[in-house]
Amino acid sequence: MTKVPQADRTRLTRLKKKLETRIDIVSSAIDLIKLVAARGNTNLESTLRLTHDLKEEIDEFDERVREIIEDENAGVEQVKEIEEYMADLLERIEEAIPLINLALTTSGANLNGSLPSQVSPGRLLQASDLVNKSNSVFDGSKDLLVGHIFQLTLYSIFYHLKSDNKYEYLLKIKENFDDGRYHEEEDPKEIKLDVSTITRLFFSASGKLLKLEDRSTPVLVLKINKSFGLEETEQENLVEWLAFG
Repeated sequence: MTKVPQADRTRLTRLKKKLETRIDIVSSAIDLIKLVAARGNTNLESTLRLTHDLKEEIDEFDERVREIIEDENAGVEQVKEIEEYMADLLERIEEAIPLINLALTTSGANLNGSLPSQVSPGRLLQASDLVNKSNSVFDGSKDLLVGHIFQLTLYSIFYHLKSDNKYEYLLKIKENFDDGRYHEEEDPKEIKLDVSTITRLFFSASGKLLKLEDRSTPVLVLKINKSFGLEETEQENLVEWLAFG
């Protein structure tokens, strides 16, 4: 928006920040309503319909605003268009907030202690959606990826193979040699973890707390109990720890 006066650009930036704050608030509330409704609270169905269109427009907000802002030929008309768009969306959000608050208050939903403080309702909904989508296309003939593939670092000091178990959900961990370093092994390693054997999760803000001096990034530690679900009690040789960073 090189042709837009500085005063107009400043005004648009302030309006955008104000709108983004409202979006953060109402998005969390909408996710919470979806979560409560998914648990069987039918009193919130009308509120879900009310917020559906608003949620879609909120999701498209960044893309639409970016298209207009990145237009080098943007002038007075484009400034007016984006300002009217943000003002209209802001007004709709501010009108919806009291209705959402009223719906939650009168629905009878118990929001106290319903989820641990470290659990995000939005992330929980995303995880549920991934599992539901995989279930809908799974035909039983072959393994199906649930979620997305992501990269992490496995510290081999914690490495130990596990035996097969009866559960179907597996966490596959593949070693990546594409890091510009020399590797003695010819083939990357692969570990398959039965999700049901993960009995503890620990998080460290820095690998140095685990005496990993060359790793200052956060580390996730998993406790794997291979005797889980069997008659054997927890034994030291059936328990292993894995750390990922």
